[in-house]
Amino acid sequence: MMNPDSSDQTDNVVQLRPSPMATLFSKGLSYILSFIVCFIIVAILYVFIFKLAWDNSVVPIFSVKNITFWQSFALLIAARLLFPAYGF
Repeated sequence: MMNPDSSDQTDNVVQLRPSPMATLFSKGLSYILSFIVCFIIVAILYVFIFKLAWDNSVVPIFSVKNITFWQSFALLIAARLLFPAYGF
């Protein structure tokens, strides 16, 4: 015989679902964070490619010194400010 106090506890459990707004916010936040990380990675790669191009082309032709990562970053920013319609 079954005891009425020992009823199955799963009948009274309510499934809690996250609200649609919370789900949308967490997905949006993850998209934003992944975009920021991808942007930083692409920017670093772009600066390194520019540095390699500078060191392998300008240095032998004009006998100037090699540039550092931050100098190439500053050159790219200066070029972007001077020529805003062209590229990165």
